[in-house]
Amino acid sequence: MSSKENVDEKELSRDVPDSSKDSSSTEANEIKSTTSPSVKSPTKQYAVHYNMEKHGLAIIFNHETFCFGDLERRTGTDRDSTNIKRTLQSLGFEVQEYKDFTYNKIEETIQEVAKQDHTDHSCLIVCILSYGDLGILYAHDKKYKANSIWLHFISDKNVEEKALTLTGKPKLFFIQACQERKVSKSTTQHLRRRQIFTVPDSTSESSKEVFRLPNHADFLIAYSTISGHYSWSRSESGSWFIEALCEILNQFGTQYDLLTLLTSVCRCVQQKYEINTNDNIKSIQKKEVPYITSMLTRLVKFKAVNSNVEN
Repeated sequence: MSSKENVDEKELSRDVPDSSKDSSSTEANEIKSTTSPSVKSPTKQYAVHYNMEKHGLAIIFNHETFCFGDLERRTGTDRDSTNIKRTLQSLGFEVQEYKDFTYNKIEETIQEVAKQDHTDHSCLIVCILSYGDLGILYAHDKKYKANSIWLHFISDKNVEEKALTLTGKPKLFFIQACQERKVSKSTTQHLRRRQIFTVPDSTSESSKEVFRLPNHADFLIAYSTISGHYSWSRSESGSWFIEALCEILNQFGTQYDLLTLLTSVCRCVQQKYEINTNDNIKSIQKKEVPYITSMLTRLVKFKAVNSNVEN
């Protein structure tokens, strides 16, 4: 099955102009999107890391009950929501949590967030805890396309000026949901301990801060499972993905960049968790591995604001 999201093909087919400019340009600290007006750049052009000095904004859509189909109550989702909220707050995020929203309420909330002034935000996170199918998420009252969430944050020449204040800043989407009704089986593999590596934080400075960005830059979308497969959870502790994500962020969230951390999350989910559905353990062993799509142009490295996260 294809894992491609249903994004606007016209947007994806646009050519990105050459980003090289004359170094004598006087338009310092300015980003030019391929289709949107110029906005002030929050990060220097050749910086390795995003500027994360300001606090971030996080939105959580937590779905436990549904009023359509034969969908069962999602036990354990409140534990997920509590855990991810606490973890993100420890990393300096202002967290807004919404429970069992209808699709119209989700759409209304996302539109409001997309239009607000994010000058004082260094990052946006949207976390969705629900059921899903391939490219589909479930609101309280209906299904909707997953990409309808992040399409609101893609720069466009017609968007309001305030909305452009997210340009050049990381926009992260964490989705805990099935991606259809297939199950990943396990295979036995001998593993060796490997060291985690980081990218050096040194880079040459440049006075040239005028550059262009494609409209889809600076996005990261992390699904709890690969396309076409189940996503597992336990009623007492929540989902495997969110539990592992919070565990890794709580322990190492300010030591390593986000992609390094998510690699550890994938390894943790793949190695630590397993579901056995009958007495013959070897015959039915179900596994899961998260699925990460990154269009980040720099490294995301969070900053701790209290002792919950180790430095």
